[in-house]
Amino acid sequence: MTRQSINQVVDGLVRMDSLEVPRIEEALQAKLTQTNKNDYWTFYEFKLSNSPFALGEFRLSNDGSKALLSLRTEPAQAPTEKDLDLARWGPISGIDVNPHIRPEGTDAYIFDVQGVRVSFQLLHSSRRLRSIALEWGTTAPK
Repeated sequence: MTRQSINQVVDGLVRMDSLEVPRIEEALQAKLTQTNKNDYWTFYEFKLSNSPFALGEFRLSNDGSKALLSLRTEPAQAPTEKDLDLARWGPISGIDVNPHIRPEGTDAYIFDVQGVRVSFQLLHSSRRLRSIALEWGTTAPK
């Protein structure tokens, strides 16, 4: 998994002009499977191949105005913080520390990129990338 491949995936996703499921499937080159639906959200899961990520979840608001995409790495192949180029995403807009995620807790660095909130979650001690989350509809476009 290379810095360039992670950047390419995230860069392509933040530039998306549509949150429709077929566009997300195209961007990820994966088939999304609906797993749940309630009055507000529809939930999908997927597995990835030929990607720096192993699997993920996509949540789309039923009115199409908000979405959350979570991409999880394969722990044994996850890059470390020094392998990432976090500075390319601009200034950090927040940090979310969660000591309860096993086995070592996490630190998430949050960036606002073209109106998309992007969060890189790293394991606290090993500094391995655990996941990347992208949220649409939660930040004001810049």
